[in-house]
Amino acid sequence: ADTCADWFTCAQSILRIGSTVATIYSSLNDEGIIHGLNETEVTHVITSHNLLNKLMKLKPQIPKMSKIIFFDSNNNQSNHSIENFDNKDVSLIALSDLVEMGRQTTEELSYDSPNEEDIAVLLYTSGSTGVPKGVKITHKNL
Repeated sequence: ADTCADWFTCAQSILRIGSTVATIYSSLNDEGIIHGLNETEVTHVITSHNLLNKLMKLKPQIPKMSKIIFFDSNNNQSNHSIENFDNKDVSLIALSDLVEMGRQTTEELSYDSPNEEDIAVLLYTSGSTGVPKGVKITHKNL
């Protein structure tokens, strides 16, 4: 997804629970996106609604991707248009629905704080000299 307030909120949440954020330019060609998502072995992708078609087209080549969370705050038709995606191998979740699920939960969640040497972000390059390369950034570097 392109950088926006929703993306930043999601990234901060991921970092808080001690997981790693992997960033991949949405403007990369298909090969670059497939490479980055497979190299990181992601299961969850957070993206904008307008990139769903692209990701669903690439899904057969990204076997571990099982959930796509998409930003829907600026798209009034997002809930209707996801019905066009019929793929039993991937779940699509609107960010607003995920937020509502969080509000409704009564379970107390707790996470260990990450260590300063844990990888916080895998920042993928633009791939101008070949396939994109992941640059590791630790929590200490942030």
